[in-house]
Amino acid sequence: EAIAEDELNAYVAQPKVQTTEGYGHEAFAYDAERDEYVCPGGARLSFWKTKRMRKTVYRVYRSSRTQCGACPHQKACLGKRKERRRELLIPPHAALLAAMRSKMATDAGRQALQVRKQSVEPVFGVMKSVLGLRRFLLRGLAGARAEFRIAALAVNLRKLVACGPPRGLRRELTSEKPPRVLPGRPEAGHRPHTVATRGHPTQPLRQPATRALRPPLPNTIGPSSP
Repeated sequence: EAIAEDELNAYVAQPKVQTTEGYGHEAFAYDAERDEYVCPGGARLSFWKTKRMRKTVYRVYRSSRTQCGACPHQKACLGKRKERRRELLIPPHAALLAAMRSKMATDAGRQALQVRKQSVEPVFGVMKSVLGLRRFLLRGLAGARAEFRIAALAVNLRKLVACGPPRGLRRELTSEKPPRVLPGRPEAGHRPHTVATRGHPTQPLRQPATRALRPPLPNTIGPSSP
């Protein structure tokens, strides 16, 4: 409804409805003047009542048992239903949904769906499976926007890290070679500790030489001389 009011050229994927009732809703033609649906066999389904399911109010249309009993399409239309008449649950904005299904069946709709699979759905998959954003924790529209922006920032950072540095910077990093250090010599830029003495230039501070200590003599007394 918002897409129609703002006159946006949007393509919204419609889920495939799996039903065991035989003919789907697309097989029934709607008569706007009489507010009735016409089945493939010519029977008319009139408005019966409204029914609420999962916070959605549906309009229920049904035919008469007499018409369905004499219809040659009874088995194909009713399918595995126990009722001997056909009912249709029409959701709100059914006309807009039907128009979107027809739009998605065109070449432009199929192409837009392929682009969505490559660009949009992977991002939602990363947000749900990797970042754990399966539901918003903050209340209100402002809180939901803040959480989604943080998640989008995290996705963009992941893509930036995966791409690596720019080409120019990558070339500079790979062209630089580490300095060669010979064994026994200090690395480049490393200066040994120095000490300045009076009248002598600065000289490196020598480490005191370590000498091996002799083991102590045993504390014994030998035989005395005469």
